[in-house]
Amino acid sequence: MKQKNTRPYLLLTEKKAVENMKNNIKKELATELKKDRPTTGNETRQLIDMLEHDYQFRFNTLIGCTEMKANSGNWHTVDERDLNSLTMEARLKGINVWANETRRYLVSNAISDYNPIDDYLQRVKEKWDGQDHISLLADTVKTKLPQWHAWFRRWLLAVVAQWRGLNPSFGNAVAPVIVGAQGFHKSTFCRQLLPPELQWGYTDGLNIAEKRQMLLAMHQLLLINIDEFNQISRQQQQGFLKNMMQMAVVKTKRPYGKHLEELPRHASFIATSNMSDLLTDPSGSRRFFVVELTAPINTTTPPCHEQLYAQIMNALDSGERYWFDDNESKAIIEHNRKYQQVSPAEQCFIEYYEPTNNEQNGEWLTATTILDNLRRQTRNIIPPDCLLSFGRSLSQMPHLRRKRSNKGTVYLVKQR
Repeated sequence: MKQKNTRPYLLLTEKKAVENMKNNIKKELATELKKDRPTTGNETRQLIDMLEHDYQFRFNTLIGCTEMKANSGNWHTVDERDLNSLTMEARLKGINVWANETRRYLVSNAISDYNPIDDYLQRVKEKWDGQDHISLLADTVKTKLPQWHAWFRRWLLAVVAQWRGLNPSFGNAVAPVIVGAQGFHKSTFCRQLLPPELQWGYTDGLNIAEKRQMLLAMHQLLLINIDEFNQISRQQQQGFLKNMMQMAVVKTKRPYGKHLEELPRHASFIATSNMSDLLTDPSGSRRFFVVELTAPINTTTPPCHEQLYAQIMNALDSGERYWFDDNESKAIIEHNRKYQQVSPAEQCFIEYYEPTNNEQNGEWLTATTILDNLRRQTRNIIPPDCLLSFGRSLSQMPHLRRKRSNKGTVYLVKQR
């Protein structure tokens, strides 16, 4: 009888045995690895423990970024280099994490919020010694402007009220313009208005024409100095800048942001110039009050910032007014007349015409008619595209009567 061949069956059995052995080895290796390797939660916990032991973190709500410092260092914004350094440090200590793990922690709610403005103001609050530090600071500015002390105090209170968001419906819409010769320490005075702890919030190098940059700066900064104010074009001064100063909130997109955000405005404005004929918009002149210097500002001794801002906080908490009322706005407009830029058309008008209240020796003329007459008398030296600005200038002239007619607005004038 022929013997049955059982070799294929044995081969199949051997193959299964090898596979089972391999699987057992894999399970044993996995078990051993699991014993030596901590779980993901433990790794994260070890990372957080290491970071909190060696560093301090806070989320700056003003700039929207996390800041850090070593226990013996200074605060600075966390950047990509910091992120990689922290991850490398953790891995070298045996914590098996990657940069994404570190990033998740640094941009999470585990980091406590920090507002540098509130932090400073709360530290100085109720520390006022009773002296008038606002007047002492105003005394360092030599000017013949009678209202300087009163207007400076009102503006300084408005600056801090803007920081605190006391009036979410209106922004600080007035700014002093300090006019003086080169070397009168104008910019130094502006910079010294902020304490060392808040110096990060000062700038004098922004480009007014960059709308997005300006809007973001109004949220993230505290005081914007418009240096060389006279160099701002007429269109920028009459349009974007005037509108910007009235904003209570700003709508813009943060760097790398994906959508527009409505952000509270913090910054107020101040300006400096070497020239006095710098205002180009008669209707917007109440947004600025010009302070003409008679001598250099004394900046050798910076103000006592703690007492200065303690006094401001005391005044605001006591209910002192921090906005300019109608009477003050009218006084500002009247004061600013001598600092207005006078166009060639306005100069010609003053030379050839004068206002009158007597309709017998005067005549009612439109701005177009007056401009045409001036062009004939001056042999067309007046630019042809200045009708709109000329009409606006006529409407702002004091003592010049005007009324509405079927021809539009007419003005009562007589020839000189």
